[in-house]
Order: sequence, then structure tokens, then C-alpha cells
Amino acid sequence: MTTISESVREVNEHDFDQVVFESRTPVLVDFWAEWCRPCRTLAPIVELAAEQYAGAARVFTLNVDDSPAVMERYGIQGVPTLILFQDGVEEDRVDFQPNDAGGFFTSTRELLGRLRAATRRSNGRRG
Repeated sequence: MTTISESVREVNEHDFDQVVFESRTPVLVDFWAEWCRPCRTLAPIVELAAEQYAGAARVFTLNVDDSPAVMERYGIQGVPTLILFQDGVEEDRVDFQPNDAGGFFTSTRELLGRLRAATRRSNGRRG
């Protein structure tokens, strides 16, 4: 696993199941690619979310070019795609639509709101 920043770590098809399915906190995975301009636009938002929810949630990035098996397993049609996992189960997802970039970022904000709610539920279970 590679560290992208202090708060965001890179995951790949070799460690994806372990880090996502065994996490006791909610997990947000950013499926991206180096050649993807919207992915680069989204990266600072993902990093801010990781910093904001540090300790309460885990945030990972997965380069789809390096991990095609995971991309295929989750039916990722385009990048960026964000998937929120809770207890190893996909709870929510936001897929980028090139013809509706504004809608994507609105949906991303809504997904981050669901991440916040999930962290509160998760903390309530542990407490």
C-alpha cells in the first residue's frame, strides 16, 4: 500500500479486500487514473475528506489501470468513481458523467454527507 498523502493511501487489487472488507470504520475508495483530468480535479476534495474524517473513516485511491480486476468486479465504467463501503458492503457510489460534471460534484458532496453520517453511526456502535 502506497501513501498518497498523510490521510489518503493507495490500494490495489492485491490488498483491496483486506483493507476494505476488514475495516471497522467506513471506507471511501476513489477509483481514478493518471490520464483522467476530472480525477485530478477531484483529488484535493478526496484528500480534504480524508483529513476531516481521519480516525473515523478510511480513504483510499485505486488506480484502475493498475488494478483492472477490482475495476471489473465493481463494474466501474468510467473514472473518477467514488464508492462508500460500510462493513465491507458497498453503500453508495458516485460515477462521473462527462456531460454532467457539475452534477458529479454535487453528487460527490452528497456522498461525503453520507460518509459523515456513516462515521457517526460507526462511532456510535463502538462507543
